[in-house]
Amino acid sequence: VVARGLAQVLVFEDDVHFKSNFRGRLVRLMEDVATHKLPWDLIYLGRKQVNPEEELAVEGFPGLVVAGYSYWTLAYALSLAGARKLLASQPLHRMLPVDEFLPIMSDQHPK
Repeated sequence: VVARGLAQVLVFEDDVHFKSNFRGRLVRLMEDVATHKLPWDLIYLGRKQVNPEEELAVEGFPGLVVAGYSYWTLAYALSLAGARKLLASQPLHRMLPVDEFLPIMSDQHPK
């Protein structure tokens, strides 16, 4: 992402399961995010919520929340800024599963 200067990418893990009309809903979401200039580094597209009662809704975006601690990462959108932040943390020096690493990077890990 960073080497190619890509504005954003989608990451799908091997255990992802697509729901009905996934593509249409994703296109609408990303258009809304761009139209409203919502700042973002990472948007989970599939995950397991660990503490859903602690998550705050993003105003004006039905179904989008400020994700708390999550596990079982299935898919996500990653911005260029988000990719730079991940690289700056030197992930190859920390051998952690992505399911643990992403919550740590967003300061949402319980430990």
